[in-house]
Amino acid sequence: MYQEQVTIKDIAKKLNLSLSTVSRALRNHPDVSQETRKKVLALAEKLHYEKNPLALSLRNQKTFSIGVVLPEVANSFFSSVLSGIQHVAHEAGYNLLITLSDESAAREQENLKHLWRYRVDGILAAVSKETSSFEHFEAILGKIPIVFFDRIWANPQVSKVTVDDYEGAFTATKHLLAIGCKRIAHIAGPSNLQVTQNRLEGYLAALRQSNLSVDQELIIDGGFSRDFGRQATQQLLALPQRPDAIFCVNDRSAIGCILTLKERQVAIPEEIAVIGFTNSETATIVSPTLSTMAQPTLALGRLSMNLMLKHLNQEDFIPEHQVLKTNLIVRQSTDRTPSS
Repeated sequence: MYQEQVTIKDIAKKLNLSLSTVSRALRNHPDVSQETRKKVLALAEKLHYEKNPLALSLRNQKTFSIGVVLPEVANSFFSSVLSGIQHVAHEAGYNLLITLSDESAAREQENLKHLWRYRVDGILAAVSKETSSFEHFEAILGKIPIVFFDRIWANPQVSKVTVDDYEGAFTATKHLLAIGCKRIAHIAGPSNLQVTQNRLEGYLAALRQSNLSVDQELIIDGGFSRDFGRQATQQLLALPQRPDAIFCVNDRSAIGCILTLKERQVAIPEEIAVIGFTNSETATIVSPTLSTMAQPTLALGRLSMNLMLKHLNQEDFIPEHQVLKTNLIVRQSTDRTPSS
């Protein structure tokens, strides 16, 4: 059971001191003698005194809480990013209020209102796949710090942390070209999101650099899920001329792609090579194992929270866009090395 919280009134009464003296002693104020400070601190430790966070928030006009807006947490990518955020927040003395949009723009708007009512000191956000308007974020812009991560608002007035999606997609596509693929499809995310657009542009740039024409039939956008990966793969297999490789916007859609190819008895990677983007845990469990572009998820979360702390601690903080690099991991789904 929780014990009743000890207050500075209890300490003051036991030591026959004024409330103001005890308060100053706990804050190491120079007006309090060393002897008195030692007595107060010793009794505070003995009684397990803890500072009242509500009183601190009223005095400092801070709640020491950060709102987090996530599309989902079942996705290992976001749960790993959240872990990085939590580590830095805890070290800095902040608590997190976590909300989930479940990929709904309407619920995302409600979550933002909820966090605003709770007077959080700042908001970290990755937008839903439905989000195409940012009016709900614009309404609080300049009132509290906002830092976007991964799925961002491309507004120079807000801070954001991303991976280099363009370069990652370019590298993934170049890898498929290097193993001999010529007809490379792309299962993309929702077209309204910046992350989708950047990965699409990286894919297109790699094709153009290799003097390959772009076939719009090979580009299917709309989702991030395993089910969407399945549907898109079925659509690609129905084409008169099938692709010989598929670059997927993330690992979940790539795994849906692999499962569908296996069901259709398509040899991977001999007939169709597959590469994803994330490096999720399931990438090493699926058979064949999935080649992918690894994202530094923990670093993404830590960097996002550190950027938030900069906002909170600097009055004239200038918004920043910090970009992390991805890393190509080659596994069985693109390994066309001849067996000995």
